[in-house]
Amino acid sequence: MFENERLELLKKVILLKNSIAANPNIDDQEVLVSAYNLLDDYNETIKDSSVCSKGCGYCCYIPVGITYIEARYINDINAVNKNQKIKINNEKQEPDIALRKYEEGEYYGKCPFLNDKNECDIYNARPFVCRTFHTTDDSSFCKREFNAILENKKAILENPEKFTHSTIHENCDYILRLLHDIILISNQKYGNYFLKDIREFFPIL
Repeated sequence: MFENERLELLKKVILLKNSIAANPNIDDQEVLVSAYNLLDDYNETIKDSSVCSKGCGYCCYIPVGITYIEARYINDINAVNKNQKIKINNEKQEPDIALRKYEEGEYYGKCPFLNDKNECDIYNARPFVCRTFHTTDDSSFCKREFNAILENKKAILENPEKFTHSTIHENCDYILRLLHDIILISNQKYGNYFLKDIREFFPIL
């Protein structure tokens, strides 16, 4: 990303975060859409570095942590597109339980929104973690990880160094971390600050 583009985007992100601090009653869905729009701007600047393509879908079998406000947004968009609400499982889940499920490989499996064409049914409403996960080296590594999941859900957790490849996500960039913070802050008022896997929010479709 060119430095001037990065600086302008950073200014917009900081402005959004400051607006939340100045107005704690701001609509969380409005904040989420603003954050997603800024993410789209960010993604435009890195698209030439990403090898991701429509119909791949390998990353749709790994854990996908989302917030309640993102689950609501997915539900609202789905209702508009398909005229059908989805039941959201909003039972609170303690962090240690979520961690145990993750360590046991429970969150590895097909995302409920991945269709038979290996395409995302909620692409325009996809959560933060999906918008910020880009493979930058070789898509064949994604397939290798997917095959490992099919063979043994715990394989990646037990031997992560065997499946590591180059990606861009929220841990790599200050702008993305700020945007993630904005989403988490907006989610705090619901009392379920911690992320839940998308499969927990939408267990049956």
